Amino acid sequence: MGRYYAWLHDPLLDEDLRRELLAIRQDDQEIKNRFYDDIDFGTAGLRGEIGAGSMLMNTYNIKLASEALSRVLLENRQAVQGVVIACDSRHRSQDFAREAALVFCGNGIPVYLFSEITPVPILSYAIRHLNCAAGITVTASHNPPQYNGYKAYAAYGGQLPPADCAAVLSYMRRLSSLADVAYMTEEAALRTGRLHYVGKDILASYYKEALQGILSPEAIQQNADLPIAYTPLFGAGNHPVRELLKQAGFHNVKVVKEQERPNGDFPGLKAPNPEEDDALRLVIRDAKKQGAALALATDPDSDRLAIAIPQNGEYHKLTGNQAACLLLYYRLSRMKELGLLPKNGLILRSIVSTSLADRIAAGFGLAVTEVLTGFRYVSQQIDLHAEKGIPLVFAFEESYGYLCVDLSRDKDAVSSALYLCEAACYYRSQGKSLMDVMTEIYETYGYQEERADTLPFPGPDGLHEMAAIMAQAREELPEAIAGKRVLAVRDYQASVRATGGVQEPLAYPKSNVVFYELEGGSWACLRPSGTEPKLKVYASAAGATQEEAHALLDAILLDRKDWISK
Repeated sequence: MGRYYAWLHDPLLDEDLRRELLAIRQDDQEIKNRFYDDIDFGTAGLRGEIGAGSMLMNTYNIKLASEALSRVLLENRQAVQGVVIACDSRHRSQDFAREAALVFCGNGIPVYLFSEITPVPILSYAIRHLNCAAGITVTASHNPPQYNGYKAYAAYGGQLPPADCAAVLSYMRRLSSLADVAYMTEEAALRTGRLHYVGKDILASYYKEALQGILSPEAIQQNADLPIAYTPLFGAGNHPVRELLKQAGFHNVKVVKEQERPNGDFPGLKAPNPEEDDALRLVIRDAKKQGAALALATDPDSDRLAIAIPQNGEYHKLTGNQAACLLLYYRLSRMKELGLLPKNGLILRSIVSTSLADRIAAGFGLAVTEVLTGFRYVSQQIDLHAEKGIPLVFAFEESYGYLCVDLSRDKDAVSSALYLCEAACYYRSQGKSLMDVMTEIYETYGYQEERADTLPFPGPDGLHEMAAIMAQAREELPEAIAGKRVLAVRDYQASVRATGGVQEPLAYPKSNVVFYELEGGSWACLRPSGTEPKLKVYASAAGATQEEAHALLDAILLDRKDWISK
């Protein structure tokens, strides 16, 4: 109630937020739901439902976060480099981006604000292109329409690392009201030269560099009529994806008309998440009409990319792991053929992504480096290796995020769409479909299937329930899961790997993750989401055939009473 009244009586509070708070003044439970804590500056920023309250996304929290990040930049003497800001098509995104910009300007920090909705990978690219100290994008990625978020990026283009997030949160907790926030009107920001609107020049530079990553231009030229179906899911990818494909030479790209224009309601979708089959329903419909070689879908901020390919008259949606392996196999094969494969090339994946990639890389004489879940860990490794002259070859997460070239330092659905279409052209020239190539990969490197379940834990009690489950996972170690012996348990919170009563250290940052290594190359994993009140349950199954791998995968997830209480 103290938080509620502090907000309600803050003279600088937006009047729309004040009206919303007055409307709930007699509802103690609703006040509790909105004010039981302060919103956390967690995995690179903020995320929550839009509304008035200390736990929700609104201009009050946007201003606090921007003030806190401003103070970190000023403390680190990075302010003069400026901040670049973008947003996607969600409700209030452009308002939130503008309010954030005016706080940075109020602190004397130059701001480069995209004038149109912009994909995450292009925001990440712009940070290094403009030599800025940080970046912000207002987005809730693939969440339902009632959500929005605020993602912060470091100077190297990756999501803000944990230490910097902690510094921002520390400053946020010290801000008692909006009176502690520096702020400047848009007119003053433009007049003083602190606010700069950007867009077309940065996009043109991004396209130019992305096109340089093509390995088979002759294949694209020969197959420029490749039929491609695409949906931006009402998001920021519509123009950039289509323009990049057009500049590469593709002239038979059809967009889903119902999902073409930006719309924060995401009509017809439970959530604009390309991981969900429902999100690809219309693009697959159009792909069938067109006879498309592939159907593509990007989420609203265009960092995630899903692909569906034809098989026996129907379209089969690849998992994020399958699409990643397809891209990795194509690019390694072509680099080797062209004599461009670096001996020390960097390949990265998260710990919950497929180990099939490891076997593919080994086939080309390269090794895969594992990182914790979250692309910020990928970005950090890319930056560290770049300083040593070690080039990026490929990076991915199982959640439909890929990076084929060191262009963005976050998941890049825009350039990845181009390189997938390029791969389709190359194999089409050889008389192969992308499904033929997936079969070739499995027959060469073995079958591996993965899946993730998401368990929701909403409300104030949800965090406690998840904590209890994670504590149980650490205390009650199973001997077997789905009949497969547990060979080792990795506890990333305690930074140890335990096997046969022996513990060895794990050289990773601490993270609330428990990972079970199973015999035969299979595994299972638990971790709370860093952005939502959900518990993620992962499993991976190896088998001599696809059917065997699939059956084991089902058993691991269905038999989870052996290793999780819910």
